[in-house]
Amino acid sequence: MGSILKASKELVTPSTPLIPGYSPLTPLDQYMVRVILPVLCVFEIKDSSLSLKKTILNNLKQGLSRTIDDMPAIAAYVVTDSEVQESIRLKYDNDAGVWFHTKDVSHVDYDSLKRRSFPFTALPVEDFVPEPRGHSSKAPVLTAQAAFIQGGLVLTFNGHHAAMDAQGLGTFVQVWARHVAAVSQGRVVASEHRLGLDSLDGSSIYAPVMRRPWAEFPTFWQSNDRTYEAAQKEVMDAAMSGNFSKLATLLRLTNWIIDEDKLHQLRQQASPQSKSESAVTDNAALSALIWMHLSRARGLVKRHVGTSSLFTAINCRRRMNPPLAPNYPGNCIVLARATATSTELEASESQSLHGIAQLVADSLDWWAPDEIWSLTGAIQAHPNVRNALVPPMDYDVVVTSPSRLADSLSAATWGEELGGITAIRFAFPAWIDGFAVVLPSVQGGFEITLWTSPDTANRLLADEGWCRWVRQLE
Repeated sequence: MGSILKASKELVTPSTPLIPGYSPLTPLDQYMVRVILPVLCVFEIKDSSLSLKKTILNNLKQGLSRTIDDMPAIAAYVVTDSEVQESIRLKYDNDAGVWFHTKDVSHVDYDSLKRRSFPFTALPVEDFVPEPRGHSSKAPVLTAQAAFIQGGLVLTFNGHHAAMDAQGLGTFVQVWARHVAAVSQGRVVASEHRLGLDSLDGSSIYAPVMRRPWAEFPTFWQSNDRTYEAAQKEVMDAAMSGNFSKLATLLRLTNWIIDEDKLHQLRQQASPQSKSESAVTDNAALSALIWMHLSRARGLVKRHVGTSSLFTAINCRRRMNPPLAPNYPGNCIVLARATATSTELEASESQSLHGIAQLVADSLDWWAPDEIWSLTGAIQAHPNVRNALVPPMDYDVVVTSPSRLADSLSAATWGEELGGITAIRFAFPAWIDGFAVVLPSVQGGFEITLWTSPDTANRLLADEGWCRWVRQLE
């Protein structure tokens, strides 16, 4: 057994103190869901000596200090701006910095985790996700924690979704890892490899204030099906407050993988059946598959639910005019919405998979640059921007594929002492029943993480049609 470190927390500050005060958040930050996004990164460490642990912590903290120099917003708090509109802004305290937690979780063993493919159940929130875990009137943009396990390290960072999306977290990871590696090697990152001011520029997100009706955007169309709306609101409230105990009674997390050969078969199944039809992407086909099988597991036809919608989170950095930098660290997300009848969703895949996938693809295409620009103007005129991204939800599904975050995490190297990440897990609180995260798998294919009601999860586990495509991970 390796040496044990005493649990502690330290405020990591930038090399040059930040000026106290306030700074604005963009319209796409204002309307974002106000939840905390914890990301867990697992490293293997074969040397468990106390001296190595102290070196790793020193590298992480010094690297984090230099990261704040490049990305000052991570040292701020999200606070209320207008109580009437429930808008928010960033506040920099006199001693602005990032709280860094350290602890030993020696009862968890790296080799055991690896044999079990790093299951979520073996990485409990209480041990591996630092406080705070929910939004409040003064919530930090970022907190971090290094938890040493037997033979490894679990590095967690909590990003506030009102200040950064998953792609923005990817930028943070790239910058932090680069600085940690430099500290490990006794050098500094060259200026040409540091995050430039152009990457922080979100000015193209601001359109003039527009009083365009919210209902003109497909995302916010009102559905006639509202029977599950109260239950979905309960999930949202628990997610915002970071009440993981409450969420555990409402949702069950299941983790799946679709292998390369099955993905190839899905691609064939979703191919056009006539010259007049268009080809669809793997993401659209996979989203359609998830949507259809969740609808069947929910029994929408039996419940007399007329329609269901699939909401797809779009990273619209490249769709802005002018485009934002790919590594822009703030929020730049819109929700595309596809709607189908319950009968269509529960039809056989051979008949309807391509058509449902085409609905998904078309919903993404609607969001042209001028529509996004118009939305940013409409957000500024909205009477209440708190969680305005999310319309009233019923038996709907949300799919997000933060591939850049996964790529950033997988590609990052953290110096000789840590090396590369061996596993990535997301512990963020799903804010609806029917939430799906799709990411490339290190095994090939895609991993699919689903948050659904326990009853839906049980029916999905028994769905032979679903299990024909995917296999469950622990």
